[in-house]
Amino acid sequence: MENSLYYTFSTIAQVLAGFLALSGVFVLFQFERYLTLQTYVIKSYIKVYLQKYAQSDVLMLILQLEDTIVSNDFSRTYNILIEFSENQSIKALGDLSKAAISYANGIRIIQLNKIKLLNLTRASLIIGVSIILYSLVILANVECIIINCVDYRFWFFLVGIIGASVSLGLMSYAILITLKVKTK
Repeated sequence: MENSLYYTFSTIAQVLAGFLALSGVFVLFQFERYLTLQTYVIKSYIKVYLQKYAQSDVLMLILQLEDTIVSNDFSRTYNILIEFSENQSIKALGDLSKAAISYANGIRIIQLNKIKLLNLTRASLIIGVSIILYSLVILANVECIIINCVDYRFWFFLVGIIGASVSLGLMSYAILITLKVKTK
């Protein structure tokens, strides 16, 4: 029984640590892709729609959008585009106002996907680290568990295995999300 505790909990800790590192690589790569995609959306809006117009409102918008690219403040980008689309002189141009709303919605969808991935990553990280620490505590107290906790050994295994399964499931889902997203 003592050997099974050592093998089980040392394996859980090692597998979770490795999988946390692996999923971290995928998640960081995806965040970089989101950043690139948001920058592309803003630059294409400037290139396709805004460069045709020489109005002062449009020129000011170009400067503001380029500033949000530099500062990576894409929630501000969304607000700027929505305000711009509601400007009366821009509404008169029609296509420019509709395009601003469309591009703002594109930025918003990317932001929501980033938040979803970030929350999923946080949850898997918290559960994973908790189960790693749980495994280390169990490993440090194997002799005590063997002698004093005969009736509870099953529950020690169960908590470790369920926690590891949940954490691995969340991490796998995060990795699948990063592989599913397509960028043009």
